[in-house]
Amino acid sequence: MRLFDRDIWGEAFHSLRTNRKRSIATAFGIFWGILMLVILMSLSQGFSNGMRKQLGGISSNTTMLYCSTTSKPYKGYPTDRWWSLSVSDIDNLQKRFPEIETISPIQQGAWDTAVSYGTKSTTAPLYSAWTSYDQIVYSTLLAGRRLNESDEQQRRRNCTIGEEVSQKFFASHEEALGKVINIDGSYYTVVGVLKGKSKGMNINGSEEQKVRIPYTILSASLGQSNEVYHFLYSLHGDGKDSKAINDRIKAYIRSTHDIAPDDESAIGEFNISEIFTAQNSMLWGVNVFVWFIGIGTLLSGIIGISNIMLVSVKERTREIGIRRALGAQRKDIIRLILLESGMLSLLAGLLGLLLGVGIMSIVSQITASMENEMLVNPLIPFGTAIGALLFIVIGGVVGGLLPLKKALEIRSIEAIREE
Repeated sequence: MRLFDRDIWGEAFHSLRTNRKRSIATAFGIFWGILMLVILMSLSQGFSNGMRKQLGGISSNTTMLYCSTTSKPYKGYPTDRWWSLSVSDIDNLQKRFPEIETISPIQQGAWDTAVSYGTKSTTAPLYSAWTSYDQIVYSTLLAGRRLNESDEQQRRRNCTIGEEVSQKFFASHEEALGKVINIDGSYYTVVGVLKGKSKGMNINGSEEQKVRIPYTILSASLGQSNEVYHFLYSLHGDGKDSKAINDRIKAYIRSTHDIAPDDESAIGEFNISEIFTAQNSMLWGVNVFVWFIGIGTLLSGIIGISNIMLVSVKERTREIGIRRALGAQRKDIIRLILLESGMLSLLAGLLGLLLGVGIMSIVSQITASMENEMLVNPLIPFGTAIGALLFIVIGGVVGGLLPLKKALEIRSIEAIREE
C-alpha cells in the first residue's frame, strides 16, 4: 500500500472539501476535545508547579517537635509542667536514631525585634539555629555567606539578614555586606543576605523578613544556653515511614524526661512529610480527573468521526460501487477511508493543540508578571502534548474502521443501482 500516493491524498482532500460542512462538524468535536485537554492539563501542571514551589523550600521528610506543658501527672510531677530538652539531648537523638539525617535546634527571639542602621529602623523576627538548619530549610544566598561553625564556636557577632530587611536599609544587597547594624541594642556585622525558597510554608516566618545570629549568642542572651524548646530534623529516604519513626522518637523523649507514656500533649509535632504526602495525593487525584474529562471529550470526538464517516460511506455508496466496478481494489477503498478519518483527526487535533498552547502561553506570561504563586508555568509538557495528538490521530483512524467495514461490504452492482 503506497501511503504517500499523490492521487489518493488528492482524493481525500477533495472529499473533505466537497463535504465541507460535514467535515467541519466532525473536526470541531476533535478540535474542542484536544483544546480542552490541553487547557486542563496545562492548568493542572501549573497548579502542580505552584504547589511544589510553595513547599520547595523545605526538605520533604522534615518534622519539627516542640516542648509543651504536660497534661498528665507522672512520677510525682503535676500536670501543666513546663519541661525542655538540652543541647546534649539533640546530639544524642541523632546518634540513637540512625534514620535522622540532619537535626538542628531552633532558638526564637522576639518577633518584633528592633533593628536599625544609622537613622533607619525597623522590626524583624530574630532567630538562630545550628548551621545544619540550612540543610533542612532551604534558602537562596543573594550576597555574602551564611553563618558557619566558626561564628558559632567563637561567638562572633555576625548576622545574616533577609532580603526585605536589606532593602529597607541599603541600596543593594552587596552594599549590606560588612555593615554593622543594631539588633536589640547589640551590634552585629552583616555577612550575608538571604531569600527563602518556600512561599507557602515557612518555619517561624518568612526568611526574607528575618534576622539570624549565632545560636550560641541568642540562647545565652535569653538565658537558655542549654535549653531547647524547638528542634527540627530530616529523615533519610522519602519520609514514607516518618510517622512510625516520629512516634519512636517521641516515646524515647518521654521516657528520658519523666513524661507519661500516653501524654500526647507534652510534645507538639509538625510533620511536613505528611503535608507533602497529602499534596502528592491531591495532585494525583487532580491529574486523574483532568485525564478522565479530557479523554472522555476526545472519545466523544472519535465517536463523532466514526458516525460521520458512516454517513459519508452511505452517501457515497454509488461512488464506491462505481470505483469497485472500474477496478478499484479493496486496499484502495481502505486507504481512502482511513486517510480521510486520519487526516481530519490530525488537522483538527493539531489546530486544537496549537490554539491551546497559545492560550496557555499568554496565561503563563500574565501569571508570571503578577508573580502568582498558585499557578506557575501552566504549560502542558511537550511529551504529553505529542502523546495526546498521537492518541487523537490513532483514535480517528480506529474510528474509521467501522465505516471501512461498511464500505467493503458494498457490492458494485447494487451500489450502482442505488440512487
